[in-house]
Order: sequence, then structure tokens, then C-alpha cells
Amino acid sequence: MARLATTPGAAAWRRLRGGALLAALAAAAMGARAQPEADDITPPSPAQTLGCLQRPAEPLSVQQNPPNDRNTGLVRLKLRFDAPDAPPQVEMLAASARPQVQRLVRHYVESYRLPCLQPQDGAVDAVQEFAFIGRPHGVVQQQSALVPLASQADLPSRQCLVRPPRDPAPMRGAGRVLEHVVFSLHFAGDGTQAPQVRMEHSTAPAWAQERILDWAAGFRMPCRQAGDAPVVLRQHFSLGAREVRRYGFSKPVLGLAEFLGMTEQPERLRAWFDFNTMGCPFKVAYKAYGPQLPNLVRAEPPFNPDRTPFLQWLRERQLHYANEQQAGDLFGRTAVIQVPCGVLDLQSAPDAAAPVSDSPPSSSLHSQEILS
Repeated sequence: MARLATTPGAAAWRRLRGGALLAALAAAAMGARAQPEADDITPPSPAQTLGCLQRPAEPLSVQQNPPNDRNTGLVRLKLRFDAPDAPPQVEMLAASARPQVQRLVRHYVESYRLPCLQPQDGAVDAVQEFAFIGRPHGVVQQQSALVPLASQADLPSRQCLVRPPRDPAPMRGAGRVLEHVVFSLHFAGDGTQAPQVRMEHSTAPAWAQERILDWAAGFRMPCRQAGDAPVVLRQHFSLGAREVRRYGFSKPVLGLAEFLGMTEQPERLRAWFDFNTMGCPFKVAYKAYGPQLPNLVRAEPPFNPDRTPFLQWLRERQLHYANEQQAGDLFGRTAVIQVPCGVLDLQSAPDAAAPVSDSPPSSSLHSQEILS
């Protein structure tokens, strides 16, 4: 089982970052280019986002016994809210903490309430993790946020999204930096109705925005029936000049330590995750939209609720860009991250972090520009 690598300090993280994992890819004849798959961004209700969650003001505190015990443990729970004034149903997903601690955690979350829950919301599921890391004279305790758990059965099918019969007229960016247009398609009513198209983010000129939005009105979802819940999908277009080398991820699959070394201030990361309880190893797709839009993170199938707190933490990580072109080229691109078995312990010294790895991160990687 993979355990902690030797603990690198801030200098080692900088060597790992250093642009080393970003290779440049030649742009083909660029024109307007759309993502092949739409991203579902249908807004949930206030209850489904846990926006009205009521819980104790103070985080759970557990005293260690004996005080010099260095054992670690976690309690990961799935909570189901099905009434606005009732405690959640509690399902234990994973537990390695002492039975006494498990009982304390259960008692703590049973005080949660979701008063804005409405009948049309159905049951709302969420996952929360409590990690207890042994230290002398007590326990350093990490309490994750309560993360909503999307119902896999309720996710709308993208298979019936029909693209307009003709592509938009050719458009080409003029500069080295890619220009981006991100828009959303709001579907309501039956399958014959055009979507409402809204601009989400754009760095392209106004004329390009108008042309793309006019074209996007031709999307349809013919499988919809009258009375179906609204669906919101996101599409991304990029425009760029010809014959310009473009930055991309230099590996088809990045190690977790490699990816974290590419984020903002990796030496300041603080987290503790036990991947042995998450069906490890597994891969994660990280689509870089931040900070303009929320990043998108999805783990490979099968769906595993145990990964929810880690995926939320990973979604909040932002890539560090060396320059404007790098930021533009990587906007909307997806990095595939290999998550190993073991424990990710970033609770160490203030200037150090220990990634999960079978060996220390290599500092021999170098930047390169390659033509595809």
C-alpha cells in the first residue's frame, strides 16, 4: 500500500511546478471550436445546495485518550434529508475511528436540519467527513464541509442534445492568446422549443459572441416532454490564430502529486484524505475553468459517494499560470489525474507537504514545446 512520500518543502513544490508539466501543442487551423460534450449546470434548489442548513455553531471537538496516542481515524457519513424539521437519516460510509468517536459524530450530525426543504426537492443527500489525526496532547481534527450529493438517477440525459445542422460561419482569432466564449442553454417545455441562450463568460469580440449565440439557438433536446424539469447545459467555444504553439498538459494522465504541484501555492495546501476508503486507485477528470467559472471535477465510474469530499476539495484548487497565453490555452481543457491508494497528508510543517506516492516527486521534468 502506498504511504507518504518523503516530505518536500516549498522549494521542491516549486521545482515540481516550474511549467514542467505543461507542454505546448501546435494549433491546427483553429477557427471556432466547440467542446464535444455539454456540461450539465442545472441550478439546484436552495435545499439541494444545503443553503439553509442549520447545524451547531461550533465544530465537533474530540479529546484524545490517551493524550499521546498518535493513531488516526476517520468517520465519513452519508446524510439524507427527507423532511424540513426532522434529523437526517445517517449512513456510515467509512469509519476507522474508535467506536466512541463514531457515536459522538453520529450524535453531532443528528442535530442538523434543512428547514427550506420542499416536497418538489425530493430527498437531499450529502456527504461529510470527519478526520482525526493523532498528535501529542490532543487531536488535530479536520471537518469537511457538508457536500451535496447529486442523484445519479436524476441527471438529465445529454444523448438527446441535437447540435444545429450547420456549424457557424468560420471565425478565427487574430492573437496568440485564445479567445473563449462560454454560453449556457436553458431548456424548458417540450423537445420542439428552442433554448434560452445566455452568455456565461467571453474574451472574444462582440461580433463573434453574437454570431455564436445566434447559432446556439438552433440546439434542441427532442427527448423532452412537456412538464419535464428545466435543464441547463454549458458549451464552450475557443478561437485562435493559425500556426501558434499552444500549451497543454504534457501527459495523458498526471499523478496527483504532479497535479497539486501545478496549483496555486501548493506548499500552503492543508488536507488529509484516506484514499484506501474511496475505492482506490481511481482517475479524476479536472476541467480548468477557474477562477472565471467553477472548475468541473468528475471521478471515473462507477459512482462512489466516498469520494465526494475529496472531489469538492480538488474542484477548489486553481492552476498556477506562468503567463496570459498559458491561462488562455488551458482554459476549458481537461487534466486526467491518477489518484493512488494511500493517505494524502498535507497537515505537516507550515512550509512542507507530503503527497501520496510510491517515490518522491521527480524534479527532472522539463518544459517542452512540441508540434502535433
